[in-house]
Amino acid sequence: MLRLRFTMKYVARPMKVPYHVIFLTSTVNFVTMMLNILQAAAYSILIFLVIVIITGSVAFVLFRVNSCTTPGTVQV
Repeated sequence: MLRLRFTMKYVARPMKVPYHVIFLTSTVNFVTMMLNILQAAAYSILIFLVIVIITGSVAFVLFRVNSCTTPGTVQV
């Protein structure tokens, strides 16, 4: 909000830029910033999910193999 006020006071009024243009550009900047943050968060969540799925499937397979074998027998 402070940045928007500064822009209106010192940058926009000498050039006679309409207020709605300034508001629109600042809104677009804010939305793109939020989208960048969301994209980074989505990538990290995706990587986390892939790691969890891989480790979970490996653990499940190991558990199944371990539970099927009885001590002293060879799993074929």
